[in-house]
Amino acid sequence: MIETPFVERRFELDGVQLIVRFFTPSKAPGGEFQCRYAIGWLEREVRRYACGEDGLQALMLALRTLLRAMLIRPGGLLGVIRLILILRPLGALGRYTIRRHSHKPFQPA
Repeated sequence: MIETPFVERRFELDGVQLIVRFFTPSKAPGGEFQCRYAIGWLEREVRRYACGEDGLQALMLALRTLLRAMLIRPGGLLGVIRLILILRPLGALGRYTIRRHSHKPFQPA
């Protein structure tokens, strides 16, 4: 099966690029939609997928799962991550910065 990514995100950390590719969500045999994605870590590429009730939900869950994986990765992405969003085939280009926050647990009054 030949897969062509329809969304590619390039992250930059300390001058090193990390490329993530999202593939078109498709309906799985069980009826749910799956959005496959690949993360190009420095040491290897990891392929995973997220499921949703439709293609949009599957894509949104894949994005959320990816962000969590990047922020909690041991020895990984601390500080500021520069993100370049490339949408294909539209070619729209945007630049984002994600900052890690230290959240304090909620304490009721």
